[in-house]
Amino acid sequence: LASAGIRMFDADRQSHFSAPDIFRLRRIALRFGFAIVHSHTRFDVWAASLALLGTHVGHVHSTYMVASRKRDPHHRLIYSRVDAIVSSSEHTNRMLAEFLPVSPKKLHLVRYGRDLARFVPSGEVRATMRRKLGIAEGELAFGMIGRIEPGKGVREFAESLLHLPEAIRQRVKYFIVGARNETNVEAYNESLFEFQRQAGVRERLTILPWTTDPVPYLNAFDGLILASYCEMYSLSVLEAMAMAMPVIGTNTEGTPEQIGTNERGLLVETRSSEAIARAVERHVREPALMRQHGAAAHAWVHREHSM
Repeated sequence: LASAGIRMFDADRQSHFSAPDIFRLRRIALRFGFAIVHSHTRFDVWAASLALLGTHVGHVHSTYMVASRKRDPHHRLIYSRVDAIVSSSEHTNRMLAEFLPVSPKKLHLVRYGRDLARFVPSGEVRATMRRKLGIAEGELAFGMIGRIEPGKGVREFAESLLHLPEAIRQRVKYFIVGARNETNVEAYNESLFEFQRQAGVRERLTILPWTTDPVPYLNAFDGLILASYCEMYSLSVLEAMAMAMPVIGTNTEGTPEQIGTNERGLLVETRSSEAIARAVERHVREPALMRQHGAAAHAWVHREHSM
């Protein structure tokens, strides 16, 4: 920002009510005649709204989620001084309309902009990665990318392998590319690795370290699994779709908005390894459906999420 010639002023502190920030923002807005103040966090919206009371300066608030109902008198005061609220998904806007004291007319949708040029299938990268990962000719690779913790449904994905018919199981490889969360789920992590070491599982399931560059793995995979119990709006789904990959995702929160009514993949019930297995089996048995879902996913993400 500084190199672009944009002036910056540091906030005093992050809290719901910060008098120094409120008075400083008011002085800045009135002094420079700003047309718009943009707030983002649940702290920012308080400071911005209180600073702008009695002014005609526009106030746009953007948010990723709203965790609880906020229709009490003090939130009514705060959100009365917000002119527009922007979120990245229709699901989030439905939640905002229910939980916040604002008119639905103030709610607007601006999708995530993604650098889709990064996510381009490469036959050469695919061949190299599949050799590296031990994926044989004719096998289908299904992957999960994300944190290893209970709420992500990692165990359900892994255990779905055992619910596949033997003939299907011998045609697939599972991969978990995940960051191990060591904070409160050490036993969960260890049980997952114990499961992976079982005979008949270790030949079909590989657990890989977290990566900051998922593109090589997405090139190698044939389908992405999102087994989360709750997922507001998954970036890994968008990245897989940009690679023309079908997604099997749980029917919760923002995932149906991404997958559609089974147009860009398959929706399954949450917390069910059997449901994941049925979806994997269907994709294995119906390669034309996989291609159809992948093509529809690619078209949708380029239409909705390009920069």
